[in-house]
Amino acid sequence: MSALSTLSDDISILSFEIYQEVPDDIGQTVNPDVLAFELGVWLAGLKTFFGSPGRLFGAAGTPESGRDWSKECKLVHSVLLIAARLTSKLNSSVRRSADPSVEIQAKDLNEISSVIRDSVVLTESFIRSKPADIQEFGLFCNAISTIFDGSRAVEDLIDRAAHSGEE
Repeated sequence: MSALSTLSDDISILSFEIYQEVPDDIGQTVNPDVLAFELGVWLAGLKTFFGSPGRLFGAAGTPESGRDWSKECKLVHSVLLIAARLTSKLNSSVRRSADPSVEIQAKDLNEISSVIRDSVVLTESFIRSKPADIQEFGLFCNAISTIFDGSRAVEDLIDRAAHSGEE
C-alpha cells in the first residue's frame, strides 16, 4: 500500500500505514488530556460528516447523485484508523499516568474502542461492496451515526474537546 491513497486527481488521504510511521514518544507518557482532545476533534469531525451525506457533496437529483460514493468511505476508513491509533495511545497513556486529574476513564476508553472497531468493520464491508450510490452512502452514514449516537462515552469525549477548544 502506498503512503498516499488517491481518491481523485485532487484529493489524497493519509493512509494508516504512513500514520503508523509517526514516531511515538516511546518511554514518555503523553498527556492523556491532549490525546483525548485530539481524538474528540477527529470523532466530532466524523459525526459532522455522517450527519450530512448529500448536503456536503450534492443531494439526490443533482449530477453528484450518480457517482460512486465508495471513495468517501475510504476517507472515513482512514479517519477511523487514525482514531483507533489515538485511542490505543490514549489507553496506554491513561494506564501509565498516575495523575488523578485525568478526565477519561478506562471504561470510557473501552466503549470508545468498541464504537471505533464496529465502525471500522462496517466501513470495510461497505468498501468491499462498491460501487455505492448516494442512497447507499446515506444509509451507511446513518448506520455509523447510530453506532456513535449510542455511546455516551463518545458524546462526552466530543463535548470535552469542544469545551477545551473554546478555552
